[in-house]
Amino acid sequence: GHWSAGKMVWFTMLIISTLYCYVWDVSCDWGFITRKGLRKNIGLTGHKWFYIFACITNFIGRIGWAFTITPYSIIPGLGHETTKTIAGTVEILRRCQWTLLRVEYEYMDNPNKYRSIK
Repeated sequence: GHWSAGKMVWFTMLIISTLYCYVWDVSCDWGFITRKGLRKNIGLTGHKWFYIFACITNFIGRIGWAFTITPYSIIPGLGHETTKTIAGTVEILRRCQWTLLRVEYEYMDNPNKYRSIK
């Protein structure tokens, strides 16, 4: 159907917000992307596939969550409650992954314990 101006603006802002949060996760919270390029010191040395997997699944999780807040139908034929349950489960897993990688980055990036709390 035809998209109204309000729906187009809302959807555009949703995409921009989701992309911004994703880039923030990968660069600031996880430290994968730095001004010098990709982060060299990773916790799981030799398991670069895990970090690639984490980036991909984080993006999928962010997009999935974004679609749960849309007032428009996204997946025709799938019930509203089923969609919310699936998206909620994916979001919980995404946040667990985010926490693991955030703590790992803080540990790897703070070897002298400058930001430790005592």
